[in-house]
Amino acid sequence: EMKFPRMELLINHLHKLYFIISPYFKAKKKEAWFYFACLLFLGSANSGISVYVSFAQRNLTDTVTNRNEQGFAVAVNDFLYILLFAVPIFGLNDYIVSRSHNRWRRWLSTHLIQNYLSNRNYYKLYLKSQDSSSTQSSEVSTENPDEKSKKKEKDGIVEGELDNPDQRICVDVMTFTHTAIYLVTLFYTSFLKMISFVAILWVIEPYLVVFLFIYTSCGSSFVGHFFGSKMIPVQDQVRRKEADTRFSMVRVRENAEAIAFYSGEKLEIKEILRRFGITMALQETHKTSKSFLGIFQNSYSYLTWLIPVMVLYPRFFKGEVEYGTIFQAQIAFNTILGSLSLVISKFDDIAFLISSSNRLYQFKTELEKVEQEYSDGSLQNSSERLEKKDEGESNDNKEEVLEENGLRNRKDKKEEKENSIS
Repeated sequence: EMKFPRMELLINHLHKLYFIISPYFKAKKKEAWFYFACLLFLGSANSGISVYVSFAQRNLTDTVTNRNEQGFAVAVNDFLYILLFAVPIFGLNDYIVSRSHNRWRRWLSTHLIQNYLSNRNYYKLYLKSQDSSSTQSSEVSTENPDEKSKKKEKDGIVEGELDNPDQRICVDVMTFTHTAIYLVTLFYTSFLKMISFVAILWVIEPYLVVFLFIYTSCGSSFVGHFFGSKMIPVQDQVRRKEADTRFSMVRVRENAEAIAFYSGEKLEIKEILRRFGITMALQETHKTSKSFLGIFQNSYSYLTWLIPVMVLYPRFFKGEVEYGTIFQAQIAFNTILGSLSLVISKFDDIAFLISSSNRLYQFKTELEKVEQEYSDGSLQNSSERLEKKDEGESNDNKEEVLEENGLRNRKDKKEEKENSIS
């Protein structure tokens, strides 16, 4: 049987998106479908306005080149009428996008918070992490570290680890909802524009349409193959390590008294800087890949500016087409190119969306798993096992206890000395 790993990966990402998006449409049917219909209607209106603007610009250019003063006044009036209709549509579209994002984010965040705090799921996740860490520490691994990391990480998700639930609920939900709405509206509007301008460009010059489809398919395949496998996993690691660094700072604030009492500032600085260094190293890797992607995007788009002109100018010199036709063909060519090249131009946003969906998908599935795996009886057994583990560790680590007592005695002596001096 033939296997298509790229297609399987795409189906996997679509399944995760459906798993996160569908509950909102089931729980809030009227609200979700109302905003979705509004976005589709405004996207269609935006596409129609773009087509009318291209014809208005074509008429305006023809009247200027032909020195038609009366036709120029008519073309200017037509262009102003289009703007009077377009400006409210664009403003309403921005309002609906922001409104739908806020409503969806509020519902999804509330849904995840309720699931996280209900039925002691937050405690079950804690117990599962403790059980997995104790199991991993008790087993002696003989595998190669590289092979072990490859087995552990899958589709940008680190299996067995559920790091930073607070970031998933607050930051990842905000990123996912905003990016999903932005990309859906952008792809839908671009698709309608592409259909409209393909018809216009086909009438002017069919060879340009054929060239565009071949050119963009090659460019999208190149970006997906060389940049997709690197940027998406790195993006997920960057978000995870940034959350770890932020958690270290929060832990210092919450345990300020204990850290000051035991003089643990050096250890905290060392740990925070270690995590921050890992974060910055990943950021540099991500920025480097993004820079190379930007170089490819710029060269990919700028190479196409001369193509419509080079193809149509011989016909213009022969008097077969007007200059406005060349101007409209260039607008249509660039619009179709932009629509077909969305995977290239918006690849960073797509990687951001996939990274957020991976983390939210793992969070929701882990909540469902622990709710089934840990019953009330298993919760009590796990709690007792953790208590025994803590007692054993306290008995085995007497040196650490003595060291802490020594720190405490030195602290008391220091305070007595300061009091005597005062």
